[in-house]
Amino acid sequence: MPCTPCHIAGSLLPLGEEEASLGDRLTVQWLYRHSRDQLVPLLVVIAGNAVLALGGVALALISRHIIDSAVTGDRRALISFALMLLGLMLLQLLLNLLCRWLEGITKAGLEMKYKSRLFDQLLRKDYAAVSAYHSGELLNHL
Repeated sequence: MPCTPCHIAGSLLPLGEEEASLGDRLTVQWLYRHSRDQLVPLLVVIAGNAVLALGGVALALISRHIIDSAVTGDRRALISFALMLLGLMLLQLLLNLLCRWLEGITKAGLEMKYKSRLFDQLLRKDYAAVSAYHSGELLNHL
């Protein structure tokens, strides 16, 4: 197989539909094998974002109840729903901060792992095959 910058980086070149399907499957398998240690944090981020989405629905429902309470003049319900809205907003703020922090940590860890692996692969390649490409071009993949 010819040694191209894309091949060195571990990505696949565009192929036909059947080959692309196989290539996609191989890519997903490679990503799973090399990202397994970050799977739990990724799932936590996904779950946190799903909860944030549900919080958006709850926000709309509570807002509706606040408006209904204000229109009917029910002061006790208005204060109750306003406090629920405040609590939900604080919860969403904290969850959003947690998700973004965990996403940044996970992203940095994966990026370092992938770049280290790529650099290691570059060092192990045949010098003639690697030197055929400009060093700047190879560094762009890092």
